[in-house]
Amino acid sequence: MLRLLSVASLFLLASAVRRGVLDFGYEPCEGRYVGNGYYNLAGERSYNRQVELVCDFRRSRSYGRVTDIAWIKLDDYGSCRRAEAIRGRPTVITRRDKSVLTIPLHDSRDHGVYRCFGTVRSGYNRIGRRVVYMDVPFLPRSYRYAPDFY
Repeated sequence: MLRLLSVASLFLLASAVRRGVLDFGYEPCEGRYVGNGYYNLAGERSYNRQVELVCDFRRSRSYGRVTDIAWIKLDDYGSCRRAEAIRGRPTVITRRDKSVLTIPLHDSRDHGVYRCFGTVRSGYNRIGRRVVYMDVPFLPRSYRYAPDFY
C-alpha cells in the first residue's frame, strides 16, 4: 500500500509539472513583466562552476513589496508554454524583494531563460493579488548556446 501511494504521488507530481503549476499556485505564462534580472558566474574552473541568477524586484519601483517568489526555466524556444524543471540541486535564497537562484556545477544544458514570479498585494487592505515576473537570460558569451531543435 505504501509503495502504491508513493507511485501515485509521483504520478500526480509529474502531471502537475506537465501542466506547469508552480509553487504558490502560479502558472508559467501568468503575470505582468516588470524587467530582466541578471546572473553572476562564480568560478570558471571545471570543478567549481556555479551561477547565481538574481531577480531584484526593488529595481522595479512601480510596485510595493513582492512576496512568494518562485522560479521556473522556460523551454529552449523561450516559451512559457512548456516550462522545464530546473536541473541539479539548485538553492534559492530570498530576502525581501530579491531572490537568488544558485545552480552548482552548471553546464550548457542549464543555459536558457529563467523566470521568477512574485505576488504584489493590491487593493483595499491589500486583499487583492497581482502576479509580476522578471526574466533572467542565462546565455554566457563563453559558451555557444544552440537549442536542440536542429
